[in-house]
Amino acid sequence: MKNSLEHIKTIDEWRNCPMANFICSVSRETGIETNTPRGKMLVLSLLCNGSRTLEKNVVNRIYECCLCGLCTQCGFDDTDIPAAIRAARADICEAGVLPEEIKAFGEDIQKDCVWGDEERVTALIPSDKKTVFITSDKENAANFEVLAQKAGIDVLVICEGRYDSALLDEIGMRSVSRQYIGRINRFSENQNVDTVVVDSPHLWSLLNKNTAGKKYTALTEFVLSLVEAGRLKFGKAGESVTYHDPCRLVRNMPEETAVRGILDAAGIKVFETRWNKKDAKCCGGSALKITAKDIQKKITKRRIDEITATGADRVLVSCSHCYDNFKECDPDLKVVKFLDLILSVAS
Repeated sequence: MKNSLEHIKTIDEWRNCPMANFICSVSRETGIETNTPRGKMLVLSLLCNGSRTLEKNVVNRIYECCLCGLCTQCGFDDTDIPAAIRAARADICEAGVLPEEIKAFGEDIQKDCVWGDEERVTALIPSDKKTVFITSDKENAANFEVLAQKAGIDVLVICEGRYDSALLDEIGMRSVSRQYIGRINRFSENQNVDTVVVDSPHLWSLLNKNTAGKKYTALTEFVLSLVEAGRLKFGKAGESVTYHDPCRLVRNMPEETAVRGILDAAGIKVFETRWNKKDAKCCGGSALKITAKDIQKKITKRRIDEITATGADRVLVSCSHCYDNFKECDPDLKVVKFLDLILSVAS
């Protein structure tokens, strides 16, 4: 459990602390003590001191977490429960006891991911485009090119593959993930690249935690900069939305009002959910549905109920994982992606 031991401060402080139990989406839906933040850290402490081993039920419990970070919002220091869970998953991977469905999913991510081939990455380095956009969402790729054209920006769009490469870290395949992150960093540090925009909050968060050089820019942050610079203008839309804050973005960015500032500039009224901004509830996550689809669906359904209770015309999302979870749970829910909405109101 060498990776988990790096988070022993978090484990020791939370293993007897019930402060975040009430807010955990997974424990609320399962009613299981070992699915609470306190319970999970107690399990990790037993694994670290050798009192427990990585038997199947323990492994499954470690994967029953959406890594949303809402529990850590209840803390008052630098402890990080999701980071401890990710470390435990890395230990599971290194011990060779990954759940089969997780192993298969990780292999699928790697099959066509551009970051898996050093030569492909080197060939991507632009000679005349200073702005790079990284995505795994083909619709976002096409829409960003339209956005860049409206703003007068030459852009290189990189579709990294079928899946968000950040999920490799979240499911425990840390060695592969770090290899990919290293290649992204080397690509981004090239002198021909000024700005790297990332639409996945998961990848944005992972990159900014694992680079000592260039800061990566979230898509929402980049669009706000275009608005503030006068390069992107809006007509007045006159509709209302409720904005579902993506966990990885809102809990890792000091300023969470970027999207709301953009919506205000476009004349779009925001109806807030009960749990919003840094306290926003999770959509159900990305890795959770691989091993615990039933739990993920319950979490997603509860969040949809909060969204529809606002009475807004539509729900706006800036994370493709959130979009997929909502539409899979309720195909009739009126969900709009961030770039789709921006282009629909841009003049």
